[in-house]
Amino acid sequence: MAACSANCSALVVTCIVGFALVALPAALGLLGVWEPRRQGFFCGDESISLPYTGDTVSFWALLGTWLGCVVVVALAEGFFAKTIGLKRPAIFVNSIICAYVLILIITGAYSAVKAIKVTMGALRPHFLAVCKVNVSFTCTPGTYVTEDVCTGDADVIRDARSSFPSGHAGIAGCLAAYVVMYLQTRVRNKSWVVPRVVVQVGLVIGALYVMGSRVADHRHHLADVIGGAVIGAAFGVGGMSVTQELTKPTFKRVARQDTDGHFSARQEAVGELSEI
Repeated sequence: MAACSANCSALVVTCIVGFALVALPAALGLLGVWEPRRQGFFCGDESISLPYTGDTVSFWALLGTWLGCVVVVALAEGFFAKTIGLKRPAIFVNSIICAYVLILIITGAYSAVKAIKVTMGALRPHFLAVCKVNVSFTCTPGTYVTEDVCTGDADVIRDARSSFPSGHAGIAGCLAAYVVMYLQTRVRNKSWVVPRVVVQVGLVIGALYVMGSRVADHRHHLADVIGGAVIGAAFGVGGMSVTQELTKPTFKRVARQDTDGHFSARQEAVGELSEI
């Protein structure tokens, strides 16, 4: 029992420390501690001269969708684990694993995106609209400007210097890739194939809608969205691979005495982490 307690404590500490390290770049970027690289711009550059508009899909709406999917996946894993004969402790562990991995990979995808954003300092399509170039400065088309000539809100300008890649696309791509693969590996009953495909297609369409809205809102260039989607999908695929490895059931042969006095052996599924 002491060994079990020690193993559980070590696992919890490892998970907490691992999450903190993965979330560090995202936290530094969101808090403004990690400033994006300052780069110049060309006067009259049409690619950064679009108007500043709001968000069709806000960051908080996307965050709420992500957390909702975490809860749904955890509950679904409990159901699927029960169907293959896992006992209650292993079912609980598997649900926690799925929830933790999904939280970890989306945090990791956003951290990766944030790290690239601040390193590159790419300008958003609406940069000049929020920069509000000082009227005393003559911005001749084609001139490359390196000095600080902006008079707009400092926080908005800082955000406008972090275009590539898209954080929304990264989160949406990661979430869609993970859940689509999760359903593909878990829903095997033929009677549920059509509903599974419908949900999978819906997830992909939803992710594409989020990505498309970032271009339509002049928040990102198309390359930003593609880059974010690739990063997010990579984390989603990798996360599902880890989930499958950690939740894969093992089987043990159990001897049982029949009513006629004979012994028979059968297989019982046990959780991969049931020894903790």
